[in-house]
Amino acid sequence: MSNYPKLHPDWVRMREELKNKPNWREDVLGRVRAVLGQWGGWADKIGSGINETEIDASTPINSLFSYQPLDLLYVQFNTHDPITKNDSTRVVRYGPNDAVLMVLVKVPDGDSFKWCLLVRRKYQFAGKDLFVEFSRGWVEKADQKDLGWKLFERDFPGLKDNPIVDSISEEMMGSPVYENNSDKSNKISHHLIIVTLKDSMECGDVQKLLVENKLIQDYPDENLGNLDPKALTSFPMVMELTEAAKLLNNHLSGKEEKLALFGENFSVNCWSRFLSLHGRQFPELLPESVELI
Repeated sequence: MSNYPKLHPDWVRMREELKNKPNWREDVLGRVRAVLGQWGGWADKIGSGINETEIDASTPINSLFSYQPLDLLYVQFNTHDPITKNDSTRVVRYGPNDAVLMVLVKVPDGDSFKWCLLVRRKYQFAGKDLFVEFSRGWVEKADQKDLGWKLFERDFPGLKDNPIVDSISEEMMGSPVYENNSDKSNKISHHLIIVTLKDSMECGDVQKLLVENKLIQDYPDENLGNLDPKALTSFPMVMELTEAAKLLNNHLSGKEEKLALFGENFSVNCWSRFLSLHGRQFPELLPESVELI
């Protein structure tokens, strides 16, 4: 005897109506694409099996919201629950592939090096606090492989081709993964950039350089003397790596301290990837050990 609930009669009736209708899937998808417009290319599948969540063939879309500056679309589909087949809805976010970027600055310090981390303070509309996070997002006309470089140029201008820089290297940390589990949704990748300076320099001086160039980038027609750097939507910050590690590790160990700093999935997941790949080179950055499980 099955433990599945009895199928909703509306769903059973819809399946019977569609069973002998030719090309019904393409008909539904065509109507979905017509509503989605520029995002319609993502709509190329529709469920039909008994165990799948199925889009309502009569009225597939309940509502949608698009934000064109970021090329994002949120669609609320009218669906049938995969278990009960009762009427329900499912929200899907469509958007381009995006990335998270971790930038380390390697600064000569005598016979050794000291390390700084480049992050950004991001203004959050209607938020309770100013977020401090790793650079993330997407850049128009960028593909997954060069997203790290594009985010670097967008959020930390002034270092590329600067004579104070000895070298810049980039790597992707692991393979891209789906940002959510919706079919054909966008993928997210994690990137690491290492900037090696030629001579010793204080982290504060690096930050000053970045802020000045960010103001020039965002307000090319304005007099810098008339601009308040605090008004930047994305404000470049430079932190000693050891201090940033303490804050990031607080999230891994569950310590509720300064949660506005790196208090989101993107930064914490990128930091975890960095530790898993390069942690042996930086034992002082590893979080405190916990009891064996």
